[in-house]
Amino acid sequence: MKEVTKENMVNGESSELLPKSSASSIVADENKTEDEFATYKRRWWVLFVFCLCNSNQSLLWNTWSPIANTVEAAFEWPLEFAALVLAVSAFSSTIMAFPCMYIIERSNLRVGVLISAAFLVLCSACWLVSLATQQTWLLLVGSTMNGVTGAITMAAPSLVSVKWFPTSERTIATSFAALSGYVGNAMSFVTGMQYILYKSFYIVLTNCKR
Repeated sequence: MKEVTKENMVNGESSELLPKSSASSIVADENKTEDEFATYKRRWWVLFVFCLCNSNQSLLWNTWSPIANTVEAAFEWPLEFAALVLAVSAFSSTIMAFPCMYIIERSNLRVGVLISAAFLVLCSACWLVSLATQQTWLLLVGSTMNGVTGAITMAAPSLVSVKWFPTSERTIATSFAALSGYVGNAMSFVTGMQYILYKSFYIVLTNCKR
């Protein structure tokens, strides 16, 4: 029977957690992986594009809530409509979370970012048409598309850092990708009022034509 000595006692355990040979091989494998990880300068451009999608999605997500009372007066929409728009986005994001992640797993991250960017463009287009024609159902359709985008942008920051950045840069890459959403939320308090200015300009222009 092997004698237990102080050298192989680790925090009161009667044996080492890992043999020395195994621990040394793990460290060597980690160093080897770090050295063999190929990095590209364009990784920062990829991170910027993803941050742009994430911030725009959050900006559109939080557009109507801060100006709910003003929207009620300017567009003559019920006060509950702003909450409905937000609820539609949240519901579609919850429903589409698994399908979107499945698509990314089966294909790649590029496909997911392209899908999110396309839905952001369609959401903005629906909102512009709905403001001009007073078709509120188009606003809800756009909010649904924005929710689908959120299912990708809110779940993929860590995936971007793992796919494109070495271990020493993944923390800062994940931080930028995640914080970009909060930047978009902050910007929405400024950009939301532009819809009210648009409505005011439209009313003035209509009265001048009369």
